[in-house]
Formats: sequence, structure tokens, C-alpha cells
Amino acid sequence: MNADTNSTNLTVASYKDYLKNYDTQDAEKAGVQSQYISSAVSGAATELNNFNKMSPDSQKKFVNSMSNPKQQNYTESDSNDTLSTVATMSLLRSSASSSTSRSTQYTYSRKPGKYWPAITTVRIKVNYKTKGKKVLKTTSSDAYVVKNYNPMVSLNKDGQKRYVTNNQAYAWGRWSYTIGIGKYGITTGHINASVKGNYKGTRTFYHGWAN
Repeated sequence: MNADTNSTNLTVASYKDYLKNYDTQDAEKAGVQSQYISSAVSGAATELNNFNKMSPDSQKKFVNSMSNPKQQNYTESDSNDTLSTVATMSLLRSSASSSTSRSTQYTYSRKPGKYWPAITTVRIKVNYKTKGKKVLKTTSSDAYVVKNYNPMVSLNKDGQKRYVTNNQAYAWGRWSYTIGIGKYGITTGHINASVKGNYKGTRTFYHGWAN
């Protein structure tokens, strides 16, 4: 686990050290979901490599943006082509009800510069039942933190909804952007992500934002 890298002493040098030594405990502290911890830990080396390619001035701006998600005002979204494949992979049929189980998801990242590496990545997924051209019901939804390379902040899920609207399955998730730990933390903002899927299992809408 890294040495103390809180809001009072985070520098370019200490952030590089944080990424260099990023481990399971750091991922857990940052709010990364258990099934993504291994990939987050292994991805820290790539994050550090990309950070090292930035100019000294850009590195300072990157580190200074850590305290508030609104300062990370550039976003990345997965492509529709990628999600269409993911959505159809989980198609299952039940001979008893002749309904079909489908799912679709959206992966959303935030970063402080257009060509800079992403600091945080979250994922929202909705599972639902269809019959013919009708979306019958949502069965579950998942809202995950996939990675968070911010030593100052823990992402904590504090909102989640799922329902059928206009014959589409909808899911929304929200994560608080908290500096500090537990009841002693200060929430400086939220990250949100939402997604819709149709009766074909294809994603029809996605949106990510900070507030």
C-alpha cells in the first residue's frame, strides 16, 4: 500500500510513486469493485507510463484536478460497436416462457485533458427480459467502479435505479466523489452513468456526467 498521499501533500512526484506502487489495498480504498481490482492494479503501470509522457506543466494540472470531478471535464465512452457485441453475448432462451434474457452496458471515464489518461472509469449494466418485440421487465442492474487512480478520493455508489420506459430497459448509477474515508470524508461531487437497451439487446442510449 502507498504511503500517505492525501489532499495536503499530493505532488507530481508523490502521484508517480502512488501509481508505481499501486496495489490491491489502494484499489479497494479507491472504491474499485472486487472483480476489477486485478485489472486496475495491472493497469496502473500503463497509467504511469502515459502520465510520464505528459509535459511537466500538464502533470501539475492533472494532479491539481484530483479534488473535484467537475475539473475532469473531458470524457471517454465505449463505442456502440463494442457494446452491441457485449449485449448479445448474454442472450439466453427459456423454452418454458419463450422469453429472452438480455443485457447491455455502458463504460464511462473522466479525465482532466482531452489527450490525457483517464483518472476514473465506471460501468453501468442492465439485465432484462424480452418477448418478441416487447421489453417485459428489468431483472437486475450493476453499477461498478472499474478503476480509480486518484489517491485523494474514494468513489462510493450512492444511487441506482432500473425500470422499463418506452419499451426500453433503463438503468442509472451514481457514485459520490469523496475526499477522505467514511463519515470523515467530504463529498465534492458525483459521477453518473445511464444506459438503455431495446428488445434486440442493443444499446440505444448512454450518458455520463458529473454534478
